[in-house]
Amino acid sequence: MKFFIKKYFFLISTISIPFLFLNSPKYLNLFDIEPCWPLLWLIPWSLMRGPYFGFTGGLCMGLVLDGITSSPFSTIPALVIVGLFCGKLGDKTRKIELTLNLSLLALLCSLFFGISIWFQQLFISDMRSNSIWVFSWSIHTIFSQAVLTSFLNPIFASWVFMNTKSTKKLKSGNYT
Repeated sequence: MKFFIKKYFFLISTISIPFLFLNSPKYLNLFDIEPCWPLLWLIPWSLMRGPYFGFTGGLCMGLVLDGITSSPFSTIPALVIVGLFCGKLGDKTRKIELTLNLSLLALLCSLFFGISIWFQQLFISDMRSNSIWVFSWSIHTIFSQAVLTSFLNPIFASWVFMNTKSTKKLKSGNYT
């Protein structure tokens, strides 16, 4: 059973993200705001696998999430940029495994994700009829989601790091 989970961990975790996105556990909410589940999956995978995998993972996850929601605002650009950024960061620096580093990275990526959705909302909606202050509730939501995601990211990232093999080891020929 342990071999099965380690072998298919990527597939199991990828399939679980849309279900968590649709039905988040209530004990992981903060003021009825959910964490950014796609980023909790994308950040550790991009750090481990590099920018190409981050781009592909962000694109696929964005397509799935845009397909299951009926929102006119897309998550694809934000997830692709976050995947590329975290992938480049994982290639350029030493291993990012400290709790504070993972939390800060999740905070910045979640803020970027929320602000990109907010800008889409501002520019797609009719700016003449709506005031910017109508969207002031978004600031509370963006910061609450960023804080919650930054608290949960070290837990989920360490879980992903423990259950997967790094591609850097696989490239060197060590397949154990």
